[in-house]
Amino acid sequence: MIEAFATLEAAWPVGAVLVATLTLLYLLEPRRRQLQVPFGALWQSVLLQVEARRLGRHWRRILSWLAMLCVASALWAALAERPLGLHAWRARAAPPARHTVIIFDVSASMATRDGRIDTALLPRSRLEEARERLNTVWPRARPGERFLLLSAAASVRTQGPWSADVGPLREAAQRLSATDAALDLDRALRAAADALQGRSLPSVIVVTDGGPSQDGALPSAAVVAGAEVQWLLVGPAGQEPTAAAASPAAKPAIAALANLAVVQVGVRSDRTDPGRGVVQAQVRNDSALEVHARVVLCSRAEGSAVADFDTPAAVVAEQTVVLGARASRVVRFDAVDLAGGRFAVQVRAADPGVFVDLAPQDDWGFAVAAQRRRLGVLWVGGDNLFLEAALVANDRFEVKRVRREAYEPEAFSADRRLAHGVDVVLMEQVPKPAPPGMPVLRLDLRGHADARATDPRALAIRAAVELGPSDGADTGPDAAAAASPGVRPPLELSIANADHPLMRGVSLQDANIDLIRPLQVGAGAVALIVDRDMAAVAVADDAGVRRLDLGFDLLETDLGGRYLLPLLLANAIDWLAGDESPVVVAMEVGRPWAIGAPVRGVSWTWQEPGQPAVPARTSADALLATSERHGIHAFRSDSGLELARPTLMPATERPDRVGAPSPRWQPLTAATTDDAAARPPWSAWALLVLAAAVALWVEWGLFQRRRTV
Repeated sequence: MIEAFATLEAAWPVGAVLVATLTLLYLLEPRRRQLQVPFGALWQSVLLQVEARRLGRHWRRILSWLAMLCVASALWAALAERPLGLHAWRARAAPPARHTVIIFDVSASMATRDGRIDTALLPRSRLEEARERLNTVWPRARPGERFLLLSAAASVRTQGPWSADVGPLREAAQRLSATDAALDLDRALRAAADALQGRSLPSVIVVTDGGPSQDGALPSAAVVAGAEVQWLLVGPAGQEPTAAAASPAAKPAIAALANLAVVQVGVRSDRTDPGRGVVQAQVRNDSALEVHARVVLCSRAEGSAVADFDTPAAVVAEQTVVLGARASRVVRFDAVDLAGGRFAVQVRAADPGVFVDLAPQDDWGFAVAAQRRRLGVLWVGGDNLFLEAALVANDRFEVKRVRREAYEPEAFSADRRLAHGVDVVLMEQVPKPAPPGMPVLRLDLRGHADARATDPRALAIRAAVELGPSDGADTGPDAAAAASPGVRPPLELSIANADHPLMRGVSLQDANIDLIRPLQVGAGAVALIVDRDMAAVAVADDAGVRRLDLGFDLLETDLGGRYLLPLLLANAIDWLAGDESPVVVAMEVGRPWAIGAPVRGVSWTWQEPGQPAVPARTSADALLATSERHGIHAFRSDSGLELARPTLMPATERPDRVGAPSPRWQPLTAATTDDAAARPPWSAWALLVLAAAVALWVEWGLFQRRRTV
């Protein structure tokens, strides 16, 4: 189609000049040629006939001018066909455009290098193979088809707006890289359904390695209602099924995968020496052969990403272990200095020339040493130098002391914790109830209103305490002990539950306790120390609010001069406050996290590995975050408090786990061609040129006729 003018503003001046030129030419009066004749009378009759036809000649001249104007207008309209809208006469109703959402898998398993080997030394990754497979989609696009590219892992991100231009989409796909998170295919399909809402001819193309699957089936694509779902598979899932595996439920064959992985890492401090501890790492061998592996422990105070720990200066220790085929084992590092606080463990082949790790994304694991926070302890009791020394000796305890007679339970209740700042209440021979909702360590030899005893006369003792002293009645401690025949000397005390956190490092050898009061072991409670008759002397209750009851008096023992007392108090207060297991739990990459904020009323920032700090999201007493980066994440308050949390690679992203072809993978359908035969064969400008040619032919005939008349 010939188009000389793009707009009417450019076409009108040319048309006006053309009409003015033709009109000016026709206004010029033609000069008659003079002819001399020998005898004028012979032509007199002819001149009379010419004069009679003068008006007709004027009309023919006007008709010729109009014919030339029509010819010029037809040519002008042909050149300005599009701005005049003349091309629309033959345009049929365009079919609705097709809309296709491409879900591109960027989960951790896509970094696995188990593809074909080109010129490089390593095989191609599944991500590179996915880009190559995606390039087969663009040539098969239907006319006018619009695409939307989504990158999907634990979260879904849009890589640009809807577009029919595949160039920017191809460039966006080339920039994608694998994350450390797992693929949430259901979430990606729901995002595709939202993007296709109300659009014509919807379809979805999923470019993936099959995704993690425990039961051999991928999430249902039924969430994309009314859309055609097509699959472009890479890696083992993209292999053609063999004749032996022709059934829809058959899994694709997986070749031997050479991969070493760190499953998890944990750090625990030594109770006798909090500055040192133990680091344990679980490592795994996914290959079908036995591998000699090196497990390297690294530490840096401010490390967060792999690049921070992957330096010779960060190496603390290393071990060489033998990993069986498709087996795992735990590697232990003892007496590790915990001053750095942050640790990373790497597993790699002892001989890299023999074993090449094809999935390096899971070669690192991270851990953080627990920060032992200071605990507020309320000591309610009398003068006891041994107990005071054991509490003051522990620099983690902030001790607040209240005399027995000045103690009011409601003043130290749990709902007023922000006011009193107490974490644990220690009650030594106090006949008053414990503060509501507060964890309590109770040393009590004599019965009272809040005691838990097996003495059948306990109800009478409680009633006497609750009603107060009567006339002439002695309700002091001696009288209460006299009224409690259950108080007696112990018979060979022993530890009944050595695995309980309260009994860690505790030994009763050579410990002397003169009197004990047998305690009741209720539902949810456990006896820690018993005598030969199985009477409980120490009972830990974990049902609801934690509580520890000790049925003796320190002044009637020799525990004050032994290391047993500060150790038992440290274990008890840690357990009651919830710090009995100082191991920082790792968070899974890509999952939403909620971490309890230790203090209120401060601002927090959050820093991902290798990224700048940003304001943290908070909700009530929790810090909220999620990340697709593997490493150590840090929350920092404006008061200087820091909470560091390591991450854990998702177990479902093991590179040897792929989804089965259920339902059967559907290949991409061939694109339909444009139905050009249904369009009219002639365009408007061709018909206008034909009309101009006919008008010229008519004008030429009139001109020849005028010459012969």
